[in-house]
Amino acid sequence: MLRATSEDQINEQEHQVKDYSASKENDRHLFQDHVSQALAISVKERTFDMAVQKKMNTVDGISDFWAKKFISG
Repeated sequence: MLRATSEDQINEQEHQVKDYSASKENDRHLFQDHVSQALAISVKERTFDMAVQKKMNTVDGISDFWAKKFISG
């Protein structure tokens, strides 16, 4: 009886260790996914900002072109 209890305790501890390991592995994957998503959002925002800046530069370039054209006659 005592031996069965000890084996049950060992089995329970092994099960808890496996559950804990699986939980930590899941946490690691969630963290990696979060970091990946944050980086992807950052890249999208930066790409958008660059596109807006390029568009503004184009508009400024056109404005400068027309201003020079009207000034020079």
